[in-house]
Amino acid sequence: MAPFDSLAKIQKRVQTALGHQVKSRRLALELTQAALARQAGVRRAMLIEIEQGEANIRLESLVRIARALQVEPAELLSSDP
Repeated sequence: MAPFDSLAKIQKRVQTALGHQVKSRRLALELTQAALARQAGVRRAMLIEIEQGEANIRLESLVRIARALQVEPAELLSSDP
C-alpha cells in the first residue's frame, strides 16, 4: 500500500480482497450464493455485490458471512489466496 493512497483506493482494495475471499471460500465449500446468503442471514443481492467488490458491509454482516464460511472475519479481508 502506498503511503499516500486515497481512502477511496484503500477502500476499493479491501472490497476487492473481501469479494475474492468470499467467492473462493464459497466455491470451495460448494455453496451457491443463495445458500450462503441464507446461512449468513444476508440478502443474496448483497452477497453478489460483496463478491463483485462493490459493497460496503457492516461488521455484523462480515462476522455472519465468516461464520457461514467457517473462517475468522480477518481471513476474509486478506488479499492472500
